[in-house]
Amino acid sequence: MEELHRTPDHILSFRETLARTMAADFTLGDWRTESAALTTLLRTRLPRNLSQLLPAVLDELAAACNDEFTFGEEDTFRLMPNVMRIVCRISNRVYVGEALCLDPEYVQLNVQYTKDVAISAAIIRQFPTFLRGLAGKFLTPLPRTYATARRLLTPV
Repeated sequence: MEELHRTPDHILSFRETLARTMAADFTLGDWRTESAALTTLLRTRLPRNLSQLLPAVLDELAAACNDEFTFGEEDTFRLMPNVMRIVCRISNRVYVGEALCLDPEYVQLNVQYTKDVAISAAIIRQFPTFLRGLAGKFLTPLPRTYATARRLLTPV
């Protein structure tokens, strides 16, 4: 265990391992730049505003659970799609506000994008390294998803 703690980040990096697993260079666009900016934002502004955001997050958690876990005649449901929508709503309540986090098209876009990235990454990883860039151009969901996201986010 001590050896793991002493290993430098450039050799043993969760972020880089995740990036390889998700074929991030081909499925997530300019993720290194965007990730750095988001990390800075989350480390500086989020902690300062957490006390103001927490009530909204808790409200969204309660509302999303009530919306997603409804029981009727059929007392069964698929957990994963419900949890994905709940996580999407809660995180986006912080990122983009209440109106957009409740927009069914925006929620579906986020959920589908997550699935598309995972599926695209699994397929891209099957290609030899030198062909992954080409495969990524044809298999990635980025252009379609980004166009829809821009349309939905422009008013925000």
